[in-house]
Amino acid sequence: MRKSYIILNILIFVTSFISSKLFADQANHGDEFCTRCNQCNDNNFFTSRTFMMTRPVSHNIRAEQSLWHDFLYSKRDKGGSFQIITFYQQSINDQRYAKYFTLEGKSLMRVFGDDNHDAWQRDIRAEWIGLPANFRGSFSLNPEQMQFATSLVYNQDLKSFVKYDFLKRFWLEFSFPFVVVENSLNLCQCDIFNESPSYPRDIKQALNNCCWLYGRIGGKKSCFGCAPVTVKLGGAFMDDGNDQIVSYCSLVIPTGKQDDDRFLFEPLPDYNGHWGLSSGVNFQFALNRENSDKIDFCFFLNFEALFLVEAYHRRTFDLKSVVSGCNTATCGASTAAHCAPCDYKRKQWSRYLMFNAKGGAPDQNVPGVDILTKNVKVRPYGIFDFSCGFKLIKLNKFELELGYGIWGHGSEKIECVKNFDQEWGIAGIKQPGDTFARSASLSTIAQQIATDVENDPTDPVFIPICITHLDLDSGAAQGSLNHIIDLAGGLEHVGEAVDVFFGAGVYYEWPQKNSSLENLGAWLKLGGSF
Repeated sequence: MRKSYIILNILIFVTSFISSKLFADQANHGDEFCTRCNQCNDNNFFTSRTFMMTRPVSHNIRAEQSLWHDFLYSKRDKGGSFQIITFYQQSINDQRYAKYFTLEGKSLMRVFGDDNHDAWQRDIRAEWIGLPANFRGSFSLNPEQMQFATSLVYNQDLKSFVKYDFLKRFWLEFSFPFVVVENSLNLCQCDIFNESPSYPRDIKQALNNCCWLYGRIGGKKSCFGCAPVTVKLGGAFMDDGNDQIVSYCSLVIPTGKQDDDRFLFEPLPDYNGHWGLSSGVNFQFALNRENSDKIDFCFFLNFEALFLVEAYHRRTFDLKSVVSGCNTATCGASTAAHCAPCDYKRKQWSRYLMFNAKGGAPDQNVPGVDILTKNVKVRPYGIFDFSCGFKLIKLNKFELELGYGIWGHGSEKIECVKNFDQEWGIAGIKQPGDTFARSASLSTIAQQIATDVENDPTDPVFIPICITHLDLDSGAAQGSLNHIIDLAGGLEHVGEAVDVFFGAGVYYEWPQKNSSLENLGAWLKLGGSF
């Protein structure tokens, strides 16, 4: 009865926590104090984003705990345990995830120059990305990711080093993951027509322009490095056969590279250079009353919450837009300020517009990705990893488990800490005799709108952008909630001096939102205690 009561309370607590995370980003926002709502994001659907945070392959509480618990609390005299886990994860292609990056959620984007008779049907104005006025073509994106990792884990009981009975139940654990990540947006172009021999010749060359400093869309990119080192301090507060309650806390120490935003969808090892603090609990209870030489049927539950510390990163942003037909005073052309309704409409892919500096020569045409990329303060907040399921355990023989898990994180919050070094405006149309740059603040990625003027069409005015015009959400990783089903098993062997185990598992992961990727994965592990 007591065991059932404990399990019930655990399930109520975890279900409440997961539900709060699940629905935290789903509230409707109808006033000027809110930044996103169901109408804006189509519930769980995001578009025109420049940064995606996927689940690191080595962040897998199910693989880490499988078989490990049996050896962690039944060590030999030296009190040491180790395991080596190899992970492999491959994303599954789906256009839903491509739309996280594309313009207005489109699967196919059309690029036409101004000289085309059907230019009004285009999604992107060719001249904005350096292509000629007679160019026409289309392209699509298809994000793909492969992750491979090997994690070295060592656990040592403190009872061999301390005299106090209270501390003898605790242990220290060190984890060293080495990760390979390959990312690609798989840009595919079609129906290309271009009579000009000059560079760039097509969409691939235009969006991977070597003159751009940031925000390029290139081919497959990869990185290799040591993911964050994790140091854990924990202890078992119940260890009675297959009935176990374990609690721990961790320090996550970054060792790998951070994003430098040179390319869209850059590969990154794990937590993107953030320090972290985490705590977790592991529960396991036998549901039958059989003797230890029989097969035990067990329920398990694991939960870990990780808080990442804020850090500085380079991110590329789009601009906010003005609602069509808005005539409020704050949306006046002379100020380029936005009223509350306009403030949360997004000018998607405006990072690929061209810009002029105020007072500079006409036709400067500086790439927008170089202007709208800023060094900002990023607050990633929390990540949680939850799993539960059932195990069949034959003591000192084998273990088989079937589980369900949830991995997720909240949306990043970004703060700009520095304004633009000079006044920039969206490039306007050069007029005959111009000796200075003009702006066209109402232009979009599809159209170059008429040059900004004051009251008289012959009286041009330069309307610059400022920090408040940046759509900070466009450069932030959006909240994600991934569901995971996994199947795992392993063999155990008790030796004279060392106990060893071997395990393997497979899993399928699908995100509730399009802010992460759908994956298939597998892992192998080998370990022991002495």
